[in-house]
Parts: sequence; C-alpha cells; structure tokens
Amino acid sequence: MYNKTKPRNNQQAFNRVWRYFIIDGHNQCMSESRKEGCAYRGDKRGEGCAVGCMMPNRMANEADKYDASGILTIWDKMPSVGKWFYKVDKDLLDSLQTAHDYNSFNERKLTMLSDVAKRFKLKIPKR
Repeated sequence: MYNKTKPRNNQQAFNRVWRYFIIDGHNQCMSESRKEGCAYRGDKRGEGCAVGCMMPNRMANEADKYDASGILTIWDKMPSVGKWFYKVDKDLLDSLQTAHDYNSFNERKLTMLSDVAKRFKLKIPKR
C-alpha cells in the first residue's frame, strides 16, 4: 500500500494509483463480504481499491463500514478522509474510483487510468 503519507497533490495521488495497479500489477479489489463487491480495503491480503490503496488501513476499514459508499459520500461522513486528501481534487478521486469499479477494469486498467490522466492533465509515470 502507498498510504504512509498524505498525497501532496493530484499528480502524486495519480502516481500512487498508477504504481499500485499498473507497475505492481494489483487487480481490482473486490470484497466477498460486502453487498456491492468493491471495497476500500479488500478481504484478502489487505488490498485496496483506487482510493483505498492511498488510505491508511484504519481509515480504509472504517470507510468500508459505509457499505458501497463512493468517495464523495465517505468524504462527507468521515472528516479524517477530507483531512487526508485535502490537497487532492475530489473529482479526481471520484474518477479513479469510478474507473476502478468498472466491470472490465482488470482488462482495461491501462487505458482507463490513462484516460483519467488526460482528463485531469496529469503525466503518466514512467515504469
């Protein structure tokens, strides 16, 4: 996980997600215990979703208590999330989460994350 420090800006947040899914090769995080399947922190090996992989474990686990809630809802319900991501655009986090939650994310993650980078004028990290 890339959650030891708060992301300092949009580019750093995107770089963390890119590294987690593209460079390190993690797949979509799915939870067997949640109704909707996706989770900020998964059931196995502590994996995370596109937003959850940037959160400390305790925060991600607390966010999962709000079953199937998107980052915009979690941001409002958990002040700690707003403090953690205060230098990152909420719309970027929502776009990363939306891309991750798409059914064919594992097959199309490179394209989907590249599209998010273009939309927010971010650079694709070098491998």
